[in-house]
Amino acid sequence: SHFIIDGKKMKASGGTLDATFKNGRLDGNSGCNKYFAAYMADTLQQSITIRGLASTKKGCQGSLAAFERRFQRMLKSAKKYEYSNNTLSIICDQGEINFLKSIK
Repeated sequence: SHFIIDGKKMKASGGTLDATFKNGRLDGNSGCNKYFAAYMADTLQQSITIRGLASTKKGCQGSLAAFERRFQRMLKSAKKYEYSNNTLSIICDQGEINFLKSIK
């Protein structure tokens, strides 16, 4: 997974980035910490709102900590989503986050 800010692709260097959207609940890993939130999605408008984002408080360092803060700020500003070719794109105020569907 990666996210794009102003056309520049960013990745979680040394960490895992993922998300599970299910029944109005969002859970995942943002590089160092696990995060969780509630979400509401409108399938007709392809809009999404993420509320109450919180995370564990591991002592992340350096660029991974900065990446995680930016990623979580972007999730909080989510407005729209698109799903195409097994990729979920969350469109935010600062760019977009792209998650590739995982087959388990």
